[in-house]
This record gives sequence, structure tokens and C-alpha cells, in this order.
Amino acid sequence: MEDQGKEKRYFFEPYKGAHYSEGFNGVRSLVVGVCHICKLTCDHHQKCGSAATVRCMDKLCPCYKDLDDQQYCRLSNSNTIEIDAFVEGLANYPAYKHFTYYMLKCAGDLTEVMKRQLWDYVAFTNFLQFYHNCGEVLPKDENLYEEAYPAFKALLDELKPEVLYVWGEQTRDCLKKHNEDLVYLGVADMQCGISLYIFTTQENRVKGKKLDSLRYRLGIKSVKHHHGWYARLLKEHVGASIGGEDPDASIHKLSLKLREMVEYGVLGATEDGLYFRQSQHGQWTALLKGVFLQALKDTFTSYGRGFNPGMAKVFDEPNLATNKKDVNMLNENEEQFARLIGRFFETLGKKLSKEREG
Repeated sequence: MEDQGKEKRYFFEPYKGAHYSEGFNGVRSLVVGVCHICKLTCDHHQKCGSAATVRCMDKLCPCYKDLDDQQYCRLSNSNTIEIDAFVEGLANYPAYKHFTYYMLKCAGDLTEVMKRQLWDYVAFTNFLQFYHNCGEVLPKDENLYEEAYPAFKALLDELKPEVLYVWGEQTRDCLKKHNEDLVYLGVADMQCGISLYIFTTQENRVKGKKLDSLRYRLGIKSVKHHHGWYARLLKEHVGASIGGEDPDASIHKLSLKLREMVEYGVLGATEDGLYFRQSQHGQWTALLKGVFLQALKDTFTSYGRGFNPGMAKVFDEPNLATNKKDVNMLNENEEQFARLIGRFFETLGKKLSKEREG
């Protein structure tokens, strides 16, 4: 947190719900918009429209300067003013409305009580540190987003969120560059309204059952990639671990296998990698992941040292390299799902058949 008396790197104070520390669905969540909009004709807009000069307008905005509550009515409090107005029904912001419907999985009129089921449990900030004058065309200059990142990082350090719900492609692209701080999980399956991109933080990373639940609840999309995307992904992360006379042939075969599993719905694919999809087909456990990795190595015997760590990067799971692989240890539910996986790998199918016969 910034030292007292020291000017904060960010100008706009984040909105922070009364129960933010409890988290939405038990996960500390930060919602990230793009920027504040002001369409009023005003002599001061040039100052408000720049991150370098907006601070001087904090208490001088003509919309606020004559109001009684100067602590509340100031530009730097704009995040809270907007959310309060939306929650209390004083303003109808389409982005907030679409996001609330999606997160609560509800329909019909949004009452204040319903809105508070979400907004009392999250924090919110706009990413860019200035006012923009057009709500239809948002800033696209990537330098503006990169310049705003240090201020955003200061806010991350203060709020310590576990998951970020990010609106806007330019903001997404900027945050993806900062993988020392953030991990991109994918795009949520919203049918209308804003685009919603999901990140977790390296420091407070969402893992295990929390991550499975998040992906299932948000419907993080399985992106349909061409075969070449799978081959490039594998070559980047496991290429060095391939032996044999024809490494490219091994990558080609494995690419086809993984793509088949994604299309069937057993695995998922984001823009940047794969993940173990929890679906109607079954739930992935650490043991099942180990069995899966062993099935890959049994099927494609040219893979050697460094394969498991490489696959951990493909799936963005640091603890994926595991020695848990004994099919005799599978419980009833795991065995049922393993038999489904075995349809894709002949060696695993044979192992399971022998185990049942024994």
C-alpha cells in the first residue's frame, strides 16, 4: 500500500463493496472497465481528458464543485459514484447491467437487492486514468494502456484480488503482456453486451476446485483452433523433449489427439493454451491428470525428459507434473471418466480392461 501522505499512482479510487474481503462466490474479485466517459461540452475537458492533468480537476468539476458533500462528490471518486448510482437505480449503465445479469445468472427486472448480491462483494475500477469524450469509440492507442499499467499494478498490490473480470480487448491485450503479474484464463461465454476476459493473479492465483468452479460457472469458452495452432503450442513447450526419427510426426499425432479431446468436450482451449474441462463428461482429479499424462507417453513413446513440465505449460498448471498415475488407485467416479479418456488412447483402454479382469 502507498505510504500515507504520498500521492497514489492511480487517480481514480476503486469502488470497494462492503463485503469485498469475503469475495463473490468466495473469490476476491476485481471488475475492470475501460475508462470514464464525459460527453458534456466543457472548457475543462482537455484537462480531464489527460492522465497528466486530471488530478487538478478533482474538486473543480462544474458538475460537483457546488455540491455539499465534497468528500464524496469529486472526480477521483467516480468509480464509487457510478456504481452507487447504478445499484440504487439512479442511472442505467448498459455495461453494468449486462455484467450483473451474467454474473447472477438471472433475468427480469434487476432490483437493488439483486444488484447488491454482486456489487457488495466485488471491487471495480476503470483502467485508464482519465475521462474520454465518446462512449461509442473507446481509446485504441496501446501506448495509453501501457502507460496506465503502473497505476493499475499499484491498485492490484492494494486490493490483492484473486480474479479479474476485464472489459475491453485493448485492456485484455495490455494485461496479457504482464504475465509476471497476471495469468490469462480466457473469455467468458457472454451472449450479448460487453466482452468479458478473465484473469487471475500470480500472487493470489486461483487454483484447483476454485478454478474448476470458475471456469464452469462462467462458461469460459473452448476456442475452436485449427490443427496448426495445437502443433505450434506443443512444439513450443514440449518440442525439446521429443526424440525419435521424426519429431514432427509425433507432434502431428498428438496435436490431432488433443484437438479431438477438445472437440469432444473433455479438454478445453483458450486463446493461449489448454485446460482440463470439468463438464458433463466428468471431473478431472490429480490422479486422472497423471493417468492422462502417462497415456500420452505410452502412446507416443518418443517423448522423453522434460515432457511433464512442458505439458504443465501447455495446460498452465504448475503442479501438473505428477507421479500419480496408477489406474488401480482410481475410485469409481474416476474410473468411469478414465474409461472415457481411454477411448482416445488404446494403451490406457487396455490397462483399464486388464485391471477389471484382474
